[in-house]
Amino acid sequence: MVKIIVSYVKLGTEPEVKISPRRRAASGGNTAFIATFSVLPFALFCTDRLLVQLDETAVNFDTFWMSHRHRLEQCLQLRHFEEQFKQVSIYRSAFIANRNEVNLIKSVSLYHLTTK
Repeated sequence: MVKIIVSYVKLGTEPEVKISPRRRAASGGNTAFIATFSVLPFALFCTDRLLVQLDETAVNFDTFWMSHRHRLEQCLQLRHFEEQFKQVSIYRSAFIANRNEVNLIKSVSLYHLTTK
């Protein structure tokens, strides 16, 4: 019978599997390895380990997504501010140009009135 021993070195590392063979006399006087062992405990261990890793990954992703979403929202707010700033700058430039034109017309009109 082959005995499998699974030992855990540290958390987060691969389990160490040791196989200790036992010999049994087979028919005809030869010795052979008997390879009867249960894979179920090892498969359950691997499944449990994968579920723990999946849970940790989900928690890490949620944390990452919250901070990333916050940065994306700030970026979007900055873009909206920049767009509004451009529009205000355009309106301001148009207003200043219009005011300068009106002031020019006033000064020309006053000049003509005073020179007559």
